[in-house]
Amino acid sequence: MKTNRIRTTQPVIRTREGMESLIGEIAALKNQQRLLTAAMDEQIQFIREQFEPQLAAQNEALDQKMEHARVWAEANPHEFGAARSIETVHGAVGWRTGQPALKTLPGWTFDRVLQTLKTAGAPATFASRKKSTNKTSSPTATSSARKNCGNWACGSSRRRPSSWSQS
Repeated sequence: MKTNRIRTTQPVIRTREGMESLIGEIAALKNQQRLLTAAMDEQIQFIREQFEPQLAAQNEALDQKMEHARVWAEANPHEFGAARSIETVHGAVGWRTGQPALKTLPGWTFDRVLQTLKTAGAPATFASRKKSTNKTSSPTATSSARKNCGNWACGSSRRRPSSWSQS
């Protein structure tokens, strides 16, 4: 049977002195790598220090202008009409009329998010507790529930859809 393997020749270390020499070369290369990384980080930090004040000023000015645009959009909803955005000479202004909605990241569930918030000691304002009636098993369905409620409906009722006919 013929094999199609490509064989590479690698130096064979035959003595301890050869191994010591190889480890010395590896250590020297690692040290050079660390020195180059440190020099690169130093230059990046120097450049960052030069541009950060300018970027911070730009971000502050941008935040102020975005706030002015939001105030204008709230004061002039008629400009949008039925559209969610309007085109201007320099770009589009988008306006959302609905409430923001939460979506979980891939692989996460809301139960897992709540558990993570709970274990992290997050403030209670990050999670809400909503209580509602169980619509599939309302108190009108069982006599024991009627006794506990003191009336037939307990403030709720089960209605038949109009498509159901009584026979």
